[in-house]
Amino acid sequence: MGLGHAFHRYEISLNTIELSNDKGATLPMIKCRTKDGLELDLEISLQYKVVKEEIYKVYTTYGENEKKILNRVVIDVISDTSTLYTSDDFFTKRSMI
Repeated sequence: MGLGHAFHRYEISLNTIELSNDKGATLPMIKCRTKDGLELDLEISLQYKVVKEEIYKVYTTYGENEKKILNRVVIDVISDTSTLYTSDDFFTKRSMI
């Protein structure tokens, strides 16, 4: 490898992204809107697993910024998805959403 080079480690077990106001959260709560315009503050926790066979592709595509980019994608997808549901849906179909 030589001087100035290092290995980038990927955690291949389950990884958690938590969006909440808790002290140990990955990111703060998401502020988004429903289909009918109601503002939401969402606390969300999700888990993902790195596919070992895809690590090279992930590294060559995103470099060492993969977690930062993944966090941005998660926020964007959740924000976009929230606009597909009404405020009533968030009360009556919460587990489905």
